[in-house]
Amino acid sequence: MISSLQLDITRKCQQECVHCYNSSGPEGDHGAMTVEDWEKVISEAAGLGIGRIQFIGGEPVLNRGLRSLMNAVTGLGMNAEIFTNMVCVPEWLWEVAAGNRGAVALATSWYSGDAAVHRAVTGRDTHRLVARNIARAARGGLPLRVGVIDLGSAGGQDVGEAVSALAGLGVPAGQVSTDRVRRIGRARPGGAGEAAELCGRCGVVTAAVLPDGSVAPCPMSWWLSAGDVRADSLASLAGQVAALAAGARPEGGCAPSCGPNCSPMSGCVPWMACKPNG
Repeated sequence: MISSLQLDITRKCQQECVHCYNSSGPEGDHGAMTVEDWEKVISEAAGLGIGRIQFIGGEPVLNRGLRSLMNAVTGLGMNAEIFTNMVCVPEWLWEVAAGNRGAVALATSWYSGDAAVHRAVTGRDTHRLVARNIARAARGGLPLRVGVIDLGSAGGQDVGEAVSALAGLGVPAGQVSTDRVRRIGRARPGGAGEAAELCGRCGVVTAAVLPDGSVAPCPMSWWLSAGDVRADSLASLAGQVAALAAGARPEGGCAPSCGPNCSPMSGCVPWMACKPNG
């Protein structure tokens, strides 16, 4: 049963990470879905008993409709998480997160305490901004989830150093996890998808709606579409995503890049154990 819905509301991003799973960047756009389309999806999700909405992209704060979409989510009594690159967190989002503790959370990816390594990964000199905003969230005691993406030796990255740097910014160890890079999007030649990289629980407890209205098992399986929410109900499409994911993933149900505790049979929860590459 799907309990979490991920809304991929834009492919526009200030950064251009070398491993981004959906190849987002400055040239991206918000897709065909309007704010009204997204609000309809949120309403349908609430009607299905889905208790959690994650906004993701690209960089979701670049979609000017995010504020009204957040209001729609909280107004319907659902929890929300904004997966942001932390380059620019608008003041209204800080206020919403502080005023809805327990119901609104932030999440981000982190690569290094070294600004040069950060630039090698993201393509931009945004390290100071990201670090400052992570520290602000930590100081405020806001719900924050940080995923350190292990790119191997890319750009001289040291995962241990990256985790230590987060501690220096005040992020509690329990809010930090690591994940290996998934060979999807820019991390794969040609920007293609790769079914063998998918989590074993995609489509089982989560589904995603993409910028063009497609419903997929998760944002990282953007090439697997059950249909368009602008033409069919979320309920009818959500029921098909588990079958799509099951047919695509390898025998055993878990990707080679998943950690040792990421397994369909061990209760893997994608939004906790599997982190998008961006």
